[in-house]
Amino acid sequence: MRRIFLLLASLFLAVSLAGCGSGGVSQPGSSAGAVSKAQVVTGPTVVSASIVNGATNVNTGLLVYPGITVTFSQPMNPGTFYDWHFNDPNGQWNPVYYTWNADNTAVTFYSSNNFMNYGTNYTLTINNTRLLAADGTPLAAPFSVSFTTIPAPVVNNIDDGISGPTGLAIDNSSGDLWLADFTNYPIPGSSTNWAVTKLTPTGGLIGNYLWWANLEGYLNVDEVGPSPLVTDYSGDVWTAASGMYSEFDPAGNMINWFCGGSNNPYYAKNCWGGTPSGMAIDPSGNIWAAISGNGNVGTDLQHGDSCVLELSPTGSPIGVYAAGGYPSAIAIDPHSGNIWVTNKATGPWGDSGSPNVMELNHSGTVIATYPTGPGPDAIAIDKSGNIWVANYYWTTDTFGEHSSVTELVSSGGTYTSKTYWDYDRPVSIAIDSSGNVWLLNNAGGGGIPGDPITELSPSGEFINAYWPTNGYLNPSSDSGHGTIAIDSAGNVWVTNAGESDPEQNPGNYGLMEFVGIASKTATVTLSNLNQYYSGTPRPATVTTNPSGLAVNVTYNGSTTPPTAVGSYAVVATVTAPGYAGSATGTLTISVKPSPVSLVVTSSLSAVSGGYQAAVKVTNNGGSAADNTTLTLATLGSAVGSTLPQSLGNIAGGGFATAIVTFPTSAGASGTLTVLRLGGTYTGGTFSSGKRVTLP
Repeated sequence: MRRIFLLLASLFLAVSLAGCGSGGVSQPGSSAGAVSKAQVVTGPTVVSASIVNGATNVNTGLLVYPGITVTFSQPMNPGTFYDWHFNDPNGQWNPVYYTWNADNTAVTFYSSNNFMNYGTNYTLTINNTRLLAADGTPLAAPFSVSFTTIPAPVVNNIDDGISGPTGLAIDNSSGDLWLADFTNYPIPGSSTNWAVTKLTPTGGLIGNYLWWANLEGYLNVDEVGPSPLVTDYSGDVWTAASGMYSEFDPAGNMINWFCGGSNNPYYAKNCWGGTPSGMAIDPSGNIWAAISGNGNVGTDLQHGDSCVLELSPTGSPIGVYAAGGYPSAIAIDPHSGNIWVTNKATGPWGDSGSPNVMELNHSGTVIATYPTGPGPDAIAIDKSGNIWVANYYWTTDTFGEHSSVTELVSSGGTYTSKTYWDYDRPVSIAIDSSGNVWLLNNAGGGGIPGDPITELSPSGEFINAYWPTNGYLNPSSDSGHGTIAIDSAGNVWVTNAGESDPEQNPGNYGLMEFVGIASKTATVTLSNLNQYYSGTPRPATVTTNPSGLAVNVTYNGSTTPPTAVGSYAVVATVTAPGYAGSATGTLTISVKPSPVSLVVTSSLSAVSGGYQAAVKVTNNGGSAADNTTLTLATLGSAVGSTLPQSLGNIAGGGFATAIVTFPTSAGASGTLTVLRLGGTYTGGTFSSGKRVTLP
């Protein structure tokens, strides 16, 4: 009864208020209609999230970088931020940490090392149970956003007798792969059995080639180990370890070897010069090696100084250059020809200086030094001339422990340093045809089956992370680090140097191919670059391989094909997704010259035994008369000699001359007769005839 009474009373009060002031309409000047209403407090709301609800193909490293940012309509109280959830189909999953922006209007969820699973739907939920705004009002309503990560990449695991590969190089002409590998290739009298392995572009074994065999017998290789590997411009492969440098031809034959610091090349243990940790080949074919020696910056190979070694294309020593206490990686700038060497500075034998990257000229002189992150261990140079350095050691900051990537941005011969966050301990770096930067990382985490590959944009932003779902990727072992390389089809290849783990890698796979995850290389060809003015646009002809790819073409920076006479710089760039390629050329539009117009003149004179005609052929046209030949010369019934006579190419406005003689049978002096002359040129003929009186 009490509830009914209260309800009736409320209704009566509402009706009474509505009825006041003549049917609820307030009169001017009357206070009866000025009703005081209670203010409704709705609380803060979520304005936006950095990921769209229902998004698909989201990169698996979203929580690693850049994170998920949620923005609120007003400043919040971070101390009340407790009730939030991050769920996958298996239950709750929490990122490692989150941070607020300066005015507490946005929160970003991060993870220091946990990558999401492939092809999985995730939901982030923020409940309003305890989350309050700065003014104490609760979140108006719970918020959630769901998304699905990218599907797993296709990964081919390759064994084929590969056991512990470290160095990896791709022959760009054939697509074949070369590996510096610890294989089951026995060397009599030695417990070490290193070999060079060659594979087809699809990973099929071509052959295992013994590393240090020679005509004098087997070398003592007890003191050698893993090796860097590079291909030269002729398709030959160079590899090195403990001072021994070996060259193999494309058929796998060892055609050259050189002992870095000894006059006795038959024993690798006498090949002084420290361990070459990186090699590169310059456009002249010279081989450059970074020697991580004993920490003494010098040029004494025999006593193991840390240095840079230069060899000729045949392996002959050219120079030894002082370059840092712990050189670790080396690359050649194709633009300037300068040599770039990373210097860890501190290490097993390194000095106590700061890590850096050094620029050397072709004479081996250090011309500049730039700081890097700790442990610069890999280097690559992009097509714009920017230098990329992967820093192996960790940096500890407010975001935890992580490694970094340093970019030296080229600008007129000087470089500006930029540093980008990366995952964990990158051991190798490569750049695809679009300029994206790929890193092979050595430290796993978060239950990921192996160590991920991370992809950065040309400006250093994190793009994605990849790892195998059908094998174990371990880029490092006691023998050395793995290598990442990218072929022209966009396949990413990684060596599995520490793959020997029967529990996690039962297939004992030594090489992995991530199919098509990088940009493919497209070939662009320009043609029809010389055209005549017609009053209409005259575009260049552009073809691509593969055919039919979308291409952006500019002429002196404009996308409109030119019409006017002149020369235009043509740049054709592939825009088709997943492909990269470009070509440049010059389009020339000119006035079409007038056609060939040959005019023949001549003069006749008497000579001993007959007559002589001095012939002149003039080209009054605007086009050249190529391959002009005098083939006809008659004086009456007499035939002149010598025929035929070549007059060469007669340019527009030019002329050529010839001398033709006729016998006395042409007639007696004073006789009236006809002189006929004629010939050919490429694309036409010419002739003339006139009456003459024999002199």
